[in-house]
Amino acid sequence: MIFLNDFVKKVQTLNFILFAVLIIAGGLWADEPVLSTQPVQAQPATEAEDSDQTDEQKQAEAYKTLLNSARDSMVVVRTFYKKDLTDPTVKQDAADLYDSYIEKKRPAETTGVVIDAGLVIIADDGVEDRFVDHIEVEDSAGNKASALRTKLLYRAPNIILKLTGSTVDRFKPADFVPIELKKGNIQLAKAILGKTEDRWLISAMPILRSEPFKPARNGNQFFGQGNSYTSGFGSGIDSDGTEMIVNSKGKPVGCASSSMFDLRQIECIWHGADLIKADGLDWSKLQQAQAAVRKKVTPGIFKIILQYRKGNDDAESFYSSSDASGTEEEHFGFAISEKDIFVPMELTRKKASKITGIFVKFSPEKRTQAQFVGAYKGFGAFLIRLEDEKLPAYLTPALKPLERMVPFLAAQAIEKFGKKYLKIRTNRLMNKSRGYKGIYHWNAMHHMSYGTMLLDLKGQLGGVYLKQRREYAEQEINNDEFDYSYDDEAMTRIVTIDELRELLKTPEKFLDQNIKILQQRIKAERHAWLGVEFMSIDSKLAKFWKVEKPTKDGQVGLIINAVYPDSPAEELGLKPGDILLKIKAPGRDYPTELGKNSDEMDMMMRFRWAYASQMGEGELWKSRKNTLTELLDTIGVDKTVQITYCRRDLKDPAAPAEELTLDYTIALAPPDLASAKKWQNRKLGLTVKDMTYEVRYALGLTKKDPGVVVVKIENGSAAQIARILPMEIITNLDGQPLNSASQMCDLIAQARQAGKDKVRLTIQSMGKTRFVDLNISAYEPKDDEGMDGEKQTPTLENDQ
Repeated sequence: MIFLNDFVKKVQTLNFILFAVLIIAGGLWADEPVLSTQPVQAQPATEAEDSDQTDEQKQAEAYKTLLNSARDSMVVVRTFYKKDLTDPTVKQDAADLYDSYIEKKRPAETTGVVIDAGLVIIADDGVEDRFVDHIEVEDSAGNKASALRTKLLYRAPNIILKLTGSTVDRFKPADFVPIELKKGNIQLAKAILGKTEDRWLISAMPILRSEPFKPARNGNQFFGQGNSYTSGFGSGIDSDGTEMIVNSKGKPVGCASSSMFDLRQIECIWHGADLIKADGLDWSKLQQAQAAVRKKVTPGIFKIILQYRKGNDDAESFYSSSDASGTEEEHFGFAISEKDIFVPMELTRKKASKITGIFVKFSPEKRTQAQFVGAYKGFGAFLIRLEDEKLPAYLTPALKPLERMVPFLAAQAIEKFGKKYLKIRTNRLMNKSRGYKGIYHWNAMHHMSYGTMLLDLKGQLGGVYLKQRREYAEQEINNDEFDYSYDDEAMTRIVTIDELRELLKTPEKFLDQNIKILQQRIKAERHAWLGVEFMSIDSKLAKFWKVEKPTKDGQVGLIINAVYPDSPAEELGLKPGDILLKIKAPGRDYPTELGKNSDEMDMMMRFRWAYASQMGEGELWKSRKNTLTELLDTIGVDKTVQITYCRRDLKDPAAPAEELTLDYTIALAPPDLASAKKWQNRKLGLTVKDMTYEVRYALGLTKKDPGVVVVKIENGSAAQIARILPMEIITNLDGQPLNSASQMCDLIAQARQAGKDKVRLTIQSMGKTRFVDLNISAYEPKDDEGMDGEKQTPTLENDQ
């Protein structure tokens, strides 16, 4: 055995074609001793070695044997796909299959090895039978044969194909030789069949040897890396299939399709002789098992309806991408008992606060209201419970966890032709990766959608594919559409039945107490507050004000430019010019800094607000929806936080800024325009709201100044004809001061009842006052909206 560099110097006498293949391959084996912590008993070689052969001759002979074995027994497998016309959602779920193969009318190509007469082993592609039209196999001599999937192996990530037709006898099985497990210096390599441009090429490369850092009792030696490295060695060859594993003489000893396999086959079976006789599930029995599981599990799947409160007509609800106001959402959940349903959907505080009802849909005509038990702290899922009704079926947990390589059924509930349907495909646990908090979790061989159930072949629950919720994630400031939904793909992982068992058995221990459903609109829409307006600092301001150190050169800090009267900020002694630096929430080890990210979010919010205002849907005053209120909302009302800020000495600008802290128990703000009481009448085309503190502040009005705010005008309505505009203030109606939206409704009802067709409104806009006459002849009390049950709508005498 020799190193590659030495080999290249000596190989010049070899055939040029063989030399090119060797260069592509990168050499086979390095003559390095195996690192072993276990005593090894020397064993005689299974075949006599010619001591007269040079290392160069031995190397060349090994390559020749390897290439001949690969040409004889490695094959190209082409799978032709078809559309599934029975599934209306299939293109969304199988986009890669449709875009890459079906629409382009080309087969998927992979590689396999003929392991026995008429049998070919390939990697488990996980493709459902409904998409497979036919399979074709071709060897190096150009022989072709049709193939059928005949067995799904249990302990190897492989499928066995059975060749059919008159050419079957032309395919030569690999001549596998045994491996001496006790031999002290075992050398392995792999033959790879890959495609570059329109040619199939054979290459070879050594297999890196490794052992557990902590020695195992059985002395198991790991040999890595299978096909995950085949395209990374500069060979120009893409290989995505089954590889032939050979010994130091180039003779085949097995096949591998995964990125890690071990000598004693603890991870998976790969020895050639063992693959031929390996246990597996006959394909017809697999189809029967899938049908049986579907029949068993489907009755325990239920459609869950989330009903959201009706939203506002202002810009916040209209332009918020995360707002589901006035809508119903449907999701699938699975029953875990006669009363409880587990819903694999992430529910944030923000979204939960808008839910007014949760229902279980039993049929198109029947749905039953369910109680919200809570959302889990650790994972994106929540639990609901029926009070007076029992569920007809529910899932049972698997008695033991799913095992590496052993197939399981990945089940996803969908709606198909108006009915619930369980899509099922096979999958496997392949390897582990390090995730949140350094915990290792399983990865699946094939991609799964969020909420997929992992079922064993008996239909028992072995896990769920869920999102990992980061602790305090909703307190982070980011600009992800202002909806903290943690859409990081890396945070989605398999939650095994061992983890789920306690979550399902005693859910109360694992629920997030901050996620609650608030059913009253006014309470749900009100924000926490501090009572300030602000702007972000930058490096120039930090340098000019000599606050580089506390603001980290202008990277951190919100400059207070207004303090609302009677606000918590005023009571705490905060003043314009103070710079808010950070907020530390209870239970957190570190604070949340306030800075440039906040400014970017607020700029986007203000831009949307300004755009909405131009569209007649917004206001000219500053929105209470900003990063500071979002953060305080997330931490929670009545929670005490520590606020750090700095204050400059305005009398002595050269003096260093003083860094101060204060404790603030978060308070709920008085109603802002988003949560103010409103009155709407679509016949008149007018929507008004009570005057709120931020509107008064922006317009320089006092608490005693009357007025209601126009928030929407309908096109072609009486209000538009009267030239009333959004964002204007109506101060009087027929000479009477207006102090609330409800009062305006009463006065118009009284005027109409008195026989009037018009009322005169006094309007303030941009510091000017004008009068308009509003035609109220179309007014009817039954058309009043937005009163939220606060008062009974007046009834006209002639109203039938």
